[in-house]
Amino acid sequence: MKRLSILIAAIAATIALFAEPPASKEPSDAYYNLVGDADSAIARGQWAKAEEALLSAMRLEPSNPGNIMLMSNLGIVQYNSGRDSLALVTLTQAHDIAPRSVTILGNRARVLMAMGRFEEARADYSAIVEADTTMTDARFHRALLDLKAGHTATARADIDWLRHNNPDDINTNLAEAALASAEGDFAASVIAYTKVLNVDKQPEYYAERALGYLMTDRPGDAAEDIAAGLELDPTDAQLYLYRAMLNRARFRPEDARADAREALRLGADPREVEPLLR
Repeated sequence: MKRLSILIAAIAATIALFAEPPASKEPSDAYYNLVGDADSAIARGQWAKAEEALLSAMRLEPSNPGNIMLMSNLGIVQYNSGRDSLALVTLTQAHDIAPRSVTILGNRARVLMAMGRFEEARADYSAIVEADTTMTDARFHRALLDLKAGHTATARADIDWLRHNNPDDINTNLAEAALASAEGDFAASVIAYTKVLNVDKQPEYYAERALGYLMTDRPGDAAEDIAAGLELDPTDAQLYLYRAMLNRARFRPEDARADAREALRLGADPREVEPLLR
């Protein structure tokens, strides 16, 4: 009920924003029921059912200003069901209708990231920050994209802002860890990833701290993190890659090659794996 009440309240706010008072019309019970069906389906990961409910609501009241929020949700539903291109079309149409909506921009940036269209995703995150300088999530993602592109100075500006305005947030620690790794300061990255792991124990965070331990000559700590990560997800390619690096450092070439082959099978970057197969 809480999820539904939030969505209905958001739709009501959208109606108040876009509708002229003399012409405003309260959505029908049938419209709200369809929105509720969509919300419940989304919560259960039933993407086809959610999409049908959203489309039915918009067909029922095509002039309802609240449909812009439903379009935004529809784009994410399509993205979650593996139809990135269709999701991008839906979210771009929503953006054309409501170009100042930071929610739509954020959803579209998420889809663009998944499609590997990083420059366009960065543009959307920048538009969000321009519209609202307090949007920490947009600054976080823009910083990571800048680091990926090798633009350390611009990334640092966003990360400094996050440090100053949201120092205890997990995304701030993640951004600091990524910056430290990009600059080769693996001791600092270990500290940052330790803060992250104190809050959220995910295999990818164990993997990145393990790399920091490897690069600072702490193989025992690296081994512990790799084991902890694999216990959480035995299919994490990076953990096998780093265990291959660890085994190579411990003069266990056969074990290193076996882990490298497994990392490659699970989708690790062949350019990183190839030296460990020799």
